[in-house]
Amino acid sequence: MEAGEWASCPYEPAHRVPRARLQRHLVKCAARHPALAVCPYNATHRMPPPQLAAHAVACPARLALRPATPPGACAALTTPTPTLLRDFLPPGDPDRELWDD
Repeated sequence: MEAGEWASCPYEPAHRVPRARLQRHLVKCAARHPALAVCPYNATHRMPPPQLAAHAVACPARLALRPATPPGACAALTTPTPTLLRDFLPPGDPDRELWDD
């Protein structure tokens, strides 16, 4: 395995784990170590609770989920016009009862 395929455990830095198994390892290690805060964007990001707010702002997973600039509107918003029954009835209809007026 290459160097990028391994990750260090946030609970015990001496633990080197393949990235594919990191989530499973964290569950086991969390039971034996003091609680760390979990990043809301990536569950494998663990840190002391005071650092969570700063991490959430700069988390690479957050930046990957949300684009830097929001997409622009594709069209102007308009107010819909009400549809009235009189617009659909033919003028010579004998059963023409207009309740819209």
